[in-house]
Amino acid sequence: MRKKESFSTFQTLTYKIGRLASVTVILGIVSGAVFGCQSPFAAHTQKRLTQLLDSGLALYAGDSLLKAHELLADPESYGIDTSELSSYPDISVDGLQDKTEEEQELLDQLDDIKEEDLTAEEAVLLHNLQADLSSSIAMQENFPYYTSTLGSKGAMLSLISSLSHYPLSDAEDVSQYLSMLKELPAYLEELLNYEKDRQEAGLLPSPTLYQDTIQSITDLLMTPLEENILITSFESRLQDLSGGNRETSDSAETSTGVHDASSDSDEGKAVLTDTEIEDAISENTSLITDTVLPAYQKLWQSMLSDLTPSDEKDRIAQYADGRAYYTLLLQDQAGTDMDVQECEEVLNRLYQTCQEEIAALQEDDPDLYTDYYSALPAETDPVAVMEDLREQSLIYFPASDGISYEIKETDYALSTLGQAAYYIVPAYGSDSGQEIYLNRLQVSSEDLSTTLAHEGYPGHMYQTNYMYENLTHPIQLCLRSSGFDEGWATYAELFSCDFLTFSNKDEEVSKRLQSLYRDNILSSLCLCSLSDIYVNYKNHTYEEFLSWLSDYGISESTASNIYHAVINQPASYLSYSIGYYELSQEIEELQSQDGCSIQDAHKEILRYGSCRPSVLRSNISDHD
Repeated sequence: MRKKESFSTFQTLTYKIGRLASVTVILGIVSGAVFGCQSPFAAHTQKRLTQLLDSGLALYAGDSLLKAHELLADPESYGIDTSELSSYPDISVDGLQDKTEEEQELLDQLDDIKEEDLTAEEAVLLHNLQADLSSSIAMQENFPYYTSTLGSKGAMLSLISSLSHYPLSDAEDVSQYLSMLKELPAYLEELLNYEKDRQEAGLLPSPTLYQDTIQSITDLLMTPLEENILITSFESRLQDLSGGNRETSDSAETSTGVHDASSDSDEGKAVLTDTEIEDAISENTSLITDTVLPAYQKLWQSMLSDLTPSDEKDRIAQYADGRAYYTLLLQDQAGTDMDVQECEEVLNRLYQTCQEEIAALQEDDPDLYTDYYSALPAETDPVAVMEDLREQSLIYFPASDGISYEIKETDYALSTLGQAAYYIVPAYGSDSGQEIYLNRLQVSSEDLSTTLAHEGYPGHMYQTNYMYENLTHPIQLCLRSSGFDEGWATYAELFSCDFLTFSNKDEEVSKRLQSLYRDNILSSLCLCSLSDIYVNYKNHTYEEFLSWLSDYGISESTASNIYHAVINQPASYLSYSIGYYELSQEIEELQSQDGCSIQDAHKEILRYGSCRPSVLRSNISDHD
């Protein structure tokens, strides 16, 4: 039985913030209508654009070996020589400056492209790349040390997740991965030096991020070796290279279900021999024991001795030009051209609308919440729920090829980082199946369907594969917009509320519960997003924040969790809420046109891939 807080359920109030951790959300676009009347020189312009996009791919994917293999199964086939890449990104002052200069050079060259010679898809891709480069340059030039490597989403800790999901498809990948572990101590030292530079620049570590990092490293060091995620995940990935016939340890990742959509499975085809696998496991265990864990132990000690968290500054607005930084961060995260005040007005309107709808539902049915708390989901098996979502989605969304996927339970080492669920796609060109991770400590049976709609059908997994099937240029893998990705997944989650069924409720009650679920989810998201603005832009203290949320009937413990989340990931909630608002507005506008069905509207939105909603809106407006 779930406990009710105020007039609306806020059990989802922290709003599955872990969904932001989709390790690689990789998307593409399809070819289509002509942007304008093409000149006789269109072919030359398009060839020049392709050359610049190739240069952009080398710049983005060539950031490091880690990035190249997250994006591409075979980077060499796209002109990226992995033998020349460092294992991890260069975050030194000189390295960041060199990258900014390369970005500016590419941006200047893109300015010479004539848009009238491009197709609509090419024009959107051009604008999206220009926007991404401009934002990156502005961040580095105006706020060079404002991004911290601390916290659950900072590089120090997210590195563990990235390594635990590093794709292994052959012996060379295994060898590269083991070499990366050997170089990890030097990279952690670079991250620490970066934090020291931030401190010297007057950007003292946030006490919240500092303590989170210290605690997470402590947890990592205290975890029994046989349960260490870098050991269990490595063995699990090597299982795929053995042909799937090798037994794994009891501590390996737990699968809650598998759906195989392939008609010609490669299961049983061994890539490595049992002896090679045993040798790799032995070397990996030695590296974790003798190299990785001692490096994190040293980092932990150095943080305690060399970094001094601020006694006062926890919120972005407390720092010099903090509000200007937050505005740029919000617009980049959400992919919007609205300013903070406009976003706040939108969120307040959405929240108020939801509360009015909830009040109307309660007026029509005084027993609404009694039904809500007693409602039992008709299905609780994750794969069965996902397959039902897939079948329902076929009615309203454009068709996509069948997808082989596995739903797994989040490893305990990651389950404590606040991620309710996340979706991981294989590198582009990989034959590996896809994975969705559920944190069963946070995802209840009641929330399973909407969570899987967000991560699977018709959310991230569906969107990703639809784009994969129609990729125009691989640089689109590098230009994902959080505002589009999370906005779409939130739209999918809310849309899927109409698919909810309950084993102990009739059709009439179920319809009301579907509306209540939708309004509760969006209300919670809006309130969390407003909290982000309230803390990081308006600069209200922790005590003021608790008092403000208490007016909404939110408990102190829940409010504290929200405060913690927005300090850890400023502006992230708005990639969900404002991204959703921007996309839903475009979908409504498209549907208002004669002859445009809901499926047509969805296809038009998906047509351009993961581009900033502001870029999408401008392009669609140009073609009305």
